Amino acid sequence: MGTLAQTVLPFKLEATNEMLTANAGLALFGEFIQGMGFSRWLEQEMPKPGSGRGYMAPFYVKPLVLVLTGGGRSLEDLRTLKNGTALSSLLQQ
Repeated sequence: MGTLAQTVLPFKLEATNEMLTANAGLALFGEFIQGMGFSRWLEQEMPKPGSGRGYMAPFYVKPLVLVLTGGGRSLEDLRTLKNGTALSSLLQQ
């Protein structure tokens, strides 16, 4: 894209088309829990869905853990995390 004019500070800014997220710190924690096998552990320890139509535990526990780690306090924070395409694509959820 284009370079913005430099004023006082000794760094340069550039415009980009890359996806950005305000939850970038959660990407590192999400990578950590994936590397630790959190999903496998949840599948072993949590009961399977009884109806055959329910969700497996990692599909609802991992986002909840991420939101609580990021300081979330309500269900609206879960919706914000779900709609954050940059973080979702980083964690491949």
